[in-house]
Amino acid sequence: MARSTRATSPSTWSGNLQFELPSPTKLKKRKKRHHPALPYLRVGVFMADLRSRYGVSRRALEWGILTGARSQEIRGARHSEINLQLKRWTIPKKRMKLEKDHIVPLSEAAIKLHKSLPRVDGCDLLFPGPEGGELSDATLCAVIDDMHEADLRRGGIGYMDLVQNRVATQHGFRSTFRDWAAELAYFPKEVIEHALAHKLKDEAEAAYQRGTLLLKRAELMEQWAAFCNETEPHVSSQWAALGKYHLDRRTTSSNGD
Repeated sequence: MARSTRATSPSTWSGNLQFELPSPTKLKKRKKRHHPALPYLRVGVFMADLRSRYGVSRRALEWGILTGARSQEIRGARHSEINLQLKRWTIPKKRMKLEKDHIVPLSEAAIKLHKSLPRVDGCDLLFPGPEGGELSDATLCAVIDDMHEADLRRGGIGYMDLVQNRVATQHGFRSTFRDWAAELAYFPKEVIEHALAHKLKDEAEAAYQRGTLLLKRAELMEQWAAFCNETEPHVSSQWAALGKYHLDRRTTSSNGD
């Protein structure tokens, strides 16, 4: 006699499937990848190379590195947002991820860069594109890609995230700045987070920390700008050896596929 079977509804599976299927939240977290970032000890070499180049995109990238800003904030930057007397750049909330105005203290290097920018009649943008509008999102990373390839042709190690084995990106320089600030600048975490316009994860800390820490951030950005000029050989050689190791390993891996 055949035994009867009864189909069960998925609605009755609650409480049983979590041991078999991973949660959507965990799957989403696994897929998240960090933006490739240049090691901070390579920043000085990169900036020297960057400053030897010409063009609006090059200047926009330098501005972003000096200010720690996001791509949208950089590309939409306007002269009317800059107060040279107060040494501040006020980014309106419409371009900010947290949707509130953000004040960026400008280092002397950033002010010098701003003063060197040519003004286009009838255009308020710091970095206007060929048609007078904003630069495209891909433009800044294209500058890094070109520099990376050119450095490889010169026998250099390029500008890579040595952990991910990927070319650094504009957004990755925010991570570069954060790593440098955490390891070498000795500023409190909340100062660094404010500089990057991050939301404080600790709700209790955020409730008490309602200021903008502007004076401390001004000092932080000045120290960062000074570090961006650091091209001492002993700093570069450490990463040259490590970078060569990673490149050799990547080449060996590619040949074996």
